Amino acid sequence: MTKKRKSRCLCTGVVFVLSLFCSWMASSFSAGAASGYPNEILLGAFWESDEDNTDTLYWSTDGINFYELAEAYVDSTPNSAESAWLPNTPYNVSTLHDPSLIYKDGYFWMLSGYASSTASGMRYIPMIGYSKDLTHWSYPNSGSSSNVSVKGTPPGQNKYGNNWDAVAPDFMVDDDGTVWITVCLGYYAQFHGDKSENDTLQPYLIKASGLSVPANGDPVSNPGAPPVVTYSEAVPINLPSYTNVNIDNRIDSSLYKDGGYYYLSVKKDGVTNEIWRTKNLSLDSCQNPSNWELVCDDAVTGFEGPCLTKYKGNYYLYTDKLADYPPDEHDGLRGVHVSVASIATTGRLDQYTGFLEENQHRITGWGADGSKKECRHGTVITVTDPNAIKVIWDLKATTRYAGRSGDPAAPVQMGWYKKESYRAPRYGSQFVQYWYEGGVRQGLVNRGKEIYDPGTNAWYWLDSDNMGAMAQDKDVYLPVFKDEYNMNPNGYSMDKSNWKWVRYDYEGKMIYGEDHRHIPGTADNAEWGFWYFDKVTGAMQYGLQEIPTNGGGTKWVYYDDVTGVMLYGYHDINGRLYYFDQYDGTAIDGWYPDAGTGILYWYEKGERQGYHTDDPAYRGKEIYDPGTGQWYWLDNVQQGAVAKDKWVFQESQADDAGNVGKWVRYNEYGCMIKGWWVDPQTNASYYFDLTYGTSYRGYHEFPNGEVWTFDDVTGVGTRLR
Repeated sequence: MTKKRKSRCLCTGVVFVLSLFCSWMASSFSAGAASGYPNEILLGAFWESDEDNTDTLYWSTDGINFYELAEAYVDSTPNSAESAWLPNTPYNVSTLHDPSLIYKDGYFWMLSGYASSTASGMRYIPMIGYSKDLTHWSYPNSGSSSNVSVKGTPPGQNKYGNNWDAVAPDFMVDDDGTVWITVCLGYYAQFHGDKSENDTLQPYLIKASGLSVPANGDPVSNPGAPPVVTYSEAVPINLPSYTNVNIDNRIDSSLYKDGGYYYLSVKKDGVTNEIWRTKNLSLDSCQNPSNWELVCDDAVTGFEGPCLTKYKGNYYLYTDKLADYPPDEHDGLRGVHVSVASIATTGRLDQYTGFLEENQHRITGWGADGSKKECRHGTVITVTDPNAIKVIWDLKATTRYAGRSGDPAAPVQMGWYKKESYRAPRYGSQFVQYWYEGGVRQGLVNRGKEIYDPGTNAWYWLDSDNMGAMAQDKDVYLPVFKDEYNMNPNGYSMDKSNWKWVRYDYEGKMIYGEDHRHIPGTADNAEWGFWYFDKVTGAMQYGLQEIPTNGGGTKWVYYDDVTGVMLYGYHDINGRLYYFDQYDGTAIDGWYPDAGTGILYWYEKGERQGYHTDDPAYRGKEIYDPGTGQWYWLDNVQQGAVAKDKWVFQESQADDAGNVGKWVRYNEYGCMIKGWWVDPQTNASYYFDLTYGTSYRGYHEFPNGEVWTFDDVTGVGTRLR
């Protein structure tokens, strides 16, 4: 916002009476209806540049191209930024900076104003002009000798001393004809040679009662006749606080009413335009923060002077571009842009509607001579009154643009919309994305919605917890069959037997294959973990899984049964002790020594064999090691360690006849004994089957002719011959 302080002189002129007003209105209405005038049209008022403050009026039917109707207040020195007096007037009458526009009781009204020290103290001085035909305008005047006092002291007194500033006034007509004015009061840094980031301002509300044209008022013959109006004091509009953030810089407030709500648009902290609403607007209610509801805290960023209107079923937000935003990539250009928002989601403007910066267009001002004109901070209103439309349409017919028309700009109906979000503490901005179908934001109901984007060939989750924004770095619980959730009008099925956890990466895309990231909840997020997601369904994998390695092979790993994170080291899983390589999670196979004791244990896909942590009655397991060509007994009482110098009864095949159940013996190395063995302690002889290791019992003849008998209980042998 670039504003110049200008002095003004308030004067009145000769009184003229417009005696045919009522009959003209009636004839205009019937003529307009009969001649096929549009039902609604956009009317804009903008000034042109820092040097040329001329206030120009435009019409538009598409919301982007604005065609000149007339110049309301012409800057007599268009090449100088120091003054903006009107030419050929008997008084020092100024143009209106940041003009606001309304239509009321057969007249178009334009507002600006300034702060001034008076005999009664500091006052806000409204400057209001009126016109019946958009061509001839009265001189701007407050119409009041006392002007507007202020409740309390505007913010920033430690900066401005005793003379506060007033900037960017705006007004609207309520349903009962009441005129409401908003103006921001406090410290406006530019007026003091200071930087704009030091602004300290707050919006205030004023009730302007009885605004009308005086009996002698005629913009043609008596343009100096001031308006008839009575002002209330200006009271602060107290908006709710953001969490842990105190906003002390709000400027460029404007009001718009629709669907039972009063919408307040305002720029905060110099760059971000927010929208609030209330169902009850009064001088008392506006001071109570609890009466205000936040609609959108980041409607558009890097712009100022927000002006909201609804046209042809969609909302249009007009803002003036900041020349120095964004700080690192600014282009130095100013100018009015329009952002278009669909109301198809809920039928009214709310937090789900949003303004989409991809739907933002720079407007084009077309001058009376066919050239392009610059448009700066002003107002665009939607005109629906048939008499006002007739004035605009008939004046349009006298210009070179008589045959021009166009369809209104509308939001793109399907696809991604990316916008900057300022919901983080103190506006640590980030870009969020929404997905629209048929102009409707998706993912707002139930838990959200999963969608497929053919443009990126990826699946995404639209999170209802974040107003339908695309989820990033998030795990979501979904049905295996994608349409089961999205097509269920009553929400999701409680039968979770066919559901899955999936993960979306920092770009919002569903992850397939391995994912590596910090483990949530670990100290300072220092610990990293691996997960694996099915390459077809994206389902998070659990338990023992065979996955590819970088070398082109595969390996077995284990993913936690609850979190899905890859396991390392020792883990007791369902009564079984597992060990996974502490560096890459590979499930250990074969012999592996315990790091603390050096004892060897036998593992199969990470599970220690012969040991059940939850079953003391379990005895152990017999295994064969092809590396040594030996059989071993893994003893449960030794936590799966190899049994040495031990007798073990096994429920396994004992002979070629298929009998089951045998006593076997393991030597000092843990290997199963086969053939003759003499106990070094007792010198007793034993014999063990060469195939099955079964301890012989009873009478046996050997191929060498020896005959032995072996004790049926102990297996001790006695040679008979």
